[in-house]
Amino acid sequence: MADARARITVVRDKGAGLLLDVDGALGVLAGLAAARDAAERAARFGVAAVDVRASDHFGAASVSTRRLTRKGLVGLAVTSAASRVAPFGGYKGQGLAMAVTLLGAVLTGMPPDWRLSQVGAGTAGRDRHVGHFVPAIDPAAFAGEEQFTAHLAELLDTVRTAPRAGQEPVLAHERRRRATGIPPDAGTARRLAGPADRLGVPGPVGVPERAEASAK
Repeated sequence: MADARARITVVRDKGAGLLLDVDGALGVLAGLAAARDAAERAARFGVAAVDVRASDHFGAASVSTRRLTRKGLVGLAVTSAASRVAPFGGYKGQGLAMAVTLLGAVLTGMPPDWRLSQVGAGTAGRDRHVGHFVPAIDPAAFAGEEQFTAHLAELLDTVRTAPRAGQEPVLAHERRRRATGIPPDAGTARRLAGPADRLGVPGPVGVPERAEASAK
C-alpha cells in the first residue's frame, strides 16, 4: 500500500544516472519525480536515466512520458509489477517481458515479479518493492531537433494514414471513446450501480459479459 507521507531520497547519483528511493510513495508520484529529474539531466548530458526503488503501483506510464515529451525529449517509462502472465515457450513477447523485468526490477535492485504482492494485497504504509525505470533522450544530442522533428512527423503521418487490415483504426477508436466515453466491464458497472442510485445520478452501462468473453 502506498505511503502518503513518503519521502524521496537520492541513493546514488552518477550524473546521467540516478537512483531514487521513494519510501513507498504512490507510483504515479514516483514516476513524475523520476521524469522531472531525467528531463533536467538529459538537458545537461544529452541522455539520462532515473531508476526508482521502494515504490508502489505505477498506474498509467503515459503520465511520466508526457512530462518528457512536453520538454521535447524522447522518453520511456518501465515498471515492475506482480506476475500475472505465465512465460511463453516462444520468443515473441517473452523477450520484451524479460527486458521490462531487467530494467524495472533487476536494475533497480527490487525483487522480480513473482516475488511481488498483487495490488491491494500489501501492508498499509509499507512499499511493495516495485521498481521503475525512466530514461530521457535529447534529440539535439543526436540527429538534431530540426531533423528529428521532420522525421518524427513523417513517421506519425505514415502510421496514421496507413490502410487498415480488417480492423478499426486506433485513432478512430480513440475519437469514438472521447465522444461517448469508455464503458466499464459488466462487473464494475454492477458495483457502481448502488452508489449511483444513492447519489441520484445515472449509473454506468457496462459492456455485456458475452462481449467481454469474445474480446478476450
